[in-house]
Amino acid sequence: MLKKILRKNRVEIEPEEILLDKEAASKLEIPISNNGISILFFVTVIILALFFTRAFWLQITKGSYYALKANKNSVRLYHSRAPRGIIYDRNNSALTLNVQDFDLLVVPADLPAEKDGLDAWIKEVSKILGKNNTEIADFINNLNKNSTEPVSLKAILDQTTLVDIEAHLPSMPGLFIDKETKRDYPNGSYFSHLIGYTGKVSSDDLKTNPDYSLLDFTGKTGLETQYEKYLKGVPGKIAVSVNSDNSILKTLVAEEARPGNNLILSIDGDLQKFLTDALYSKMKHKNELQTQNKKSKNDEVLLIFPARL
Repeated sequence: MLKKILRKNRVEIEPEEILLDKEAASKLEIPISNNGISILFFVTVIILALFFTRAFWLQITKGSYYALKANKNSVRLYHSRAPRGIIYDRNNSALTLNVQDFDLLVVPADLPAEKDGLDAWIKEVSKILGKNNTEIADFINNLNKNSTEPVSLKAILDQTTLVDIEAHLPSMPGLFIDKETKRDYPNGSYFSHLIGYTGKVSSDDLKTNPDYSLLDFTGKTGLETQYEKYLKGVPGKIAVSVNSDNSILKTLVAEEARPGNNLILSIDGDLQKFLTDALYSKMKHKNELQTQNKKSKNDEVLLIFPARL
């Protein structure tokens, strides 16, 4: 009963009825003035103009500058020397070895451009390497400053120098350490006439072998030259990450180098050394006898000469 009374007294209004009342609808609407629209339009135009001006300045006015910075802040690929093949005798005894070597390389294009910065760089490098400032400055002045090809500044770093350089690398642009292998001849005097030796690639070598770089080694004489294409191996690639200040961030191996083929000779290394020692001993004994005979003759002349006076 109570529910029926409440339902009868309650006034229900449908949504459509509100829209039919223009006076009530006008109270729900808040019109925007023309001045507000104009202000909003001009503010939007100004913001877009600022964005356009900034984009124009970055891409057109300073485009080449930032493009150069971006190119420098990148990953570079450098040549990695392959370990040479080992030369063995008929008994598989190694006549040559590859030992680990650390070289200090410099990239001319990454050196400080300003004179004050370059002078400070030279001073710091000279202090670490224990060299004169003039010596390092002359070396740097002879480089092509636009080249990105690394040049060896110092070969065969000792452990103390190596640790010192690694600690200063982040603050010294243009420097990085090259971890390679170098040729070693444990029995050089016995087999040098046969095996020969290796040396740095020359400009003439680059003309005939464009696959080499100035940091490579090639056979100069003996078997090292005769079997060069078999012993040299396939070079790898080192990825060096540098920032926009040309400082080395990280050095990674992008592609492993493939060692050269080994060479097995028909000679007997122990027999070769035995014959060489025997020949050397015989020659030494003969020289001693000749020296003694010559000394004896000189003594006889000295004794006879006063008698004739």
